[in-house]
Amino acid sequence: MVDQCKVSLKRIMLIGHSLGSHVSGFAAKKIHETKREKVARIFGVDPARPNFWNNPCKERLCKTDAERVIIFHSSPLGILRSIGHLDYYFRSLFLQPGCPFFDFVCSHTRPIIYMTNMVKDPSCVFPGRFKSS
Repeated sequence: MVDQCKVSLKRIMLIGHSLGSHVSGFAAKKIHETKREKVARIFGVDPARPNFWNNPCKERLCKTDAERVIIFHSSPLGILRSIGHLDYYFRSLFLQPGCPFFDFVCSHTRPIIYMTNMVKDPSCVFPGRFKSS
């Protein structure tokens, strides 16, 4: 797309959920390796924790993979620590609104709905508070 359609990497955004978050990171690493330029953004939607949580940056999604890496954390199935430039923690990380008690899969997929709503309606906001790291 970059070569054939002359699309600038500054206009490329990658979005991945769970394992797909890390796949987005690996794709961005490969693009940076071949093009010597980073993609503009990666949205990591509750990046998978099993087999990734303690890996070095070269083996998982990392904030160095794009100009801006935005992470949505929503469940214990995802990496709990900050790994992006901007990390959003939805609710308590254990139970998202509309999910049955201790249904971590529901809470793990819930930010897909949040993100879809934010794209469809930019005025859609989520109350939150700043937490210094």
